[in-house]
Amino acid sequence: MRQELQVCFKEILSRENSNAQEKAARLEWRLSCFDTGLKYAHYIQDQHFGIRGKRVLDVACAWGGHAVAFAQRGCRVFASDLNNHAFSSLARFSEEHTLPLHILQADCKDLPFPDQAFDIILALELVEHIGPVEPFAREVARLLRPGGICVISTPARFRSFFEGEPHYGVKGLTLLPFSWQHLVATKILGRSYSFPITSQFPTASSVIHPFREQGLSGIAVIIGRLAERLNNWPGVLRWARELVWSFIIIQKPLRAGAPFEEVNTEQ
Repeated sequence: MRQELQVCFKEILSRENSNAQEKAARLEWRLSCFDTGLKYAHYIQDQHFGIRGKRVLDVACAWGGHAVAFAQRGCRVFASDLNNHAFSSLARFSEEHTLPLHILQADCKDLPFPDQAFDIILALELVEHIGPVEPFAREVARLLRPGGICVISTPARFRSFFEGEPHYGVKGLTLLPFSWQHLVATKILGRSYSFPITSQFPTASSVIHPFREQGLSGIAVIIGRLAERLNNWPGVLRWARELVWSFIIIQKPLRAGAPFEEVNTEQ
């Protein structure tokens, strides 16, 4: 599926006004979303519940890499974005490969779906762009079924220091005051990024808080080599989750007031 998606993305890029280097970078990023989507699908399957047949909403889907990954794994996927990122090409790709994927243009704070419509919501690199998170948190609480989860990825301020700020690609940028970062990246370092960044979250708790106010549970997750190194140090791992999380899982309890650990659905 990755090769077929690459062909689709190349066709879209052929219509974009950019040079060869820019097109190569865009292609790499768009394909990386497919790879990341497969990783999230595997994580949910392994840690929460079987995903085949589940209803998935990919909010701010961009060019659809994450959505295609979940559709390939047998989920029924709805992909939405405020902007139309060549949706007609993605729809044609889905039809040609008989993927259960539906694409629409919609605002993440006012989504056109009934209550409790989804088992999984993906909000990947979204919350830093939308201003106040509370309206989106209300939509997540409304749309999730009991036991359902929302996967949130947003740059961890201190993790970005080690790995590079993901929007501008500058290590250490996130240690500057938030109001300085765009100015330094664009005017001094000559970097560019096309979407406004309205928020930065210093801790995992600051991401989770608006969702907890809606009665949802949340936990920060660290995966990869860092997690392996910290597994024998639970106190340090708790601290690291708060500051250098990989992503965050929001979950709707099966019953009101249930803690996070009790709300996993069946395998």
